[in-house]
Amino acid sequence: MRPPIPESTGATGALTEADGDSSMADIGVVYVRFALDHRAHFEVMFRPELYDASDPLVVESGAKARQALSETARRAGTFGTASEEEVELGAWALVHGFAALFTTGAIEPGSADEVERRVRAAAGLMFRE
Repeated sequence: MRPPIPESTGATGALTEADGDSSMADIGVVYVRFALDHRAHFEVMFRPELYDASDPLVVESGAKARQALSETARRAGTFGTASEEEVELGAWALVHGFAALFTTGAIEPGSADEVERRVRAAAGLMFRE
């Protein structure tokens, strides 16, 4: 059996540390910074063959992370007429897309300030905050 990913060191901890007033840009910056600062951990999170995806801690951690992202996206609102599911998917695609592009080297992330500027700019195009 593979060991579960501890919540305290995962993206769940980073996402759920944000308070209920966090903007989509805030959550996005936290997610992307986690990916850049903990690249190996970030990559393993999306490789369920490397851990026990049915472990209750893993299931709970994933649900908490999705909930934090989903609630923030719904609260932020969008400029279109998307369903809640589409808003949540768009939010995840936005933050995960930046994280994947930066961690794989497809786009050079630059400084921490540059990462934050880019994520906030893109979030501002999608979400009313």
